Amino acid sequence: MKAKDYHTNKNSDFKILYVEDEPVANLLVTKFLKRVYPNVYSEYNGLDAFARYKEIKPDLVITDLNMPVMCGCILIRNIREIDRETPIIVTSANQEVFDLKIDLVKKPVNLSILMSKVKAIASNTYDFCSDIDIEYQLYEITH
Repeated sequence: MKAKDYHTNKNSDFKILYVEDEPVANLLVTKFLKRVYPNVYSEYNGLDAFARYKEIKPDLVITDLNMPVMCGCILIRNIREIDRETPIIVTSANQEVFDLKIDLVKKPVNLSILMSKVKAIASNTYDFCSDIDIEYQLYEITH
């Protein structure tokens, strides 16, 4: 059975930046998100992701923490220096970050949980965390 596309006008305007260095996970999650949100842009490291972020101004960033070139913590810090509003969801298998009050999806990523968070953010019914202290705690834990 072929998967249905659930694109609506509202969804087609919603831009997601997905950052994951593991190629299979990147492809899988990107394809999954594109079933509902056609404007999903994927990158494999924080440096390329930050350049893409500035280019497309996404409505949501979903990022891994441990990546080559530039880690997700630095990516988040760089984004927060110029933008305190864009929601950011962190994906991580790092047990130490599970106790922080961040928007987190544990790895391996449960696609249903991720999609429910994305849909809530896209519909403005999700209260995301943007506390700078937590972002610095993330950096301390992962470095």
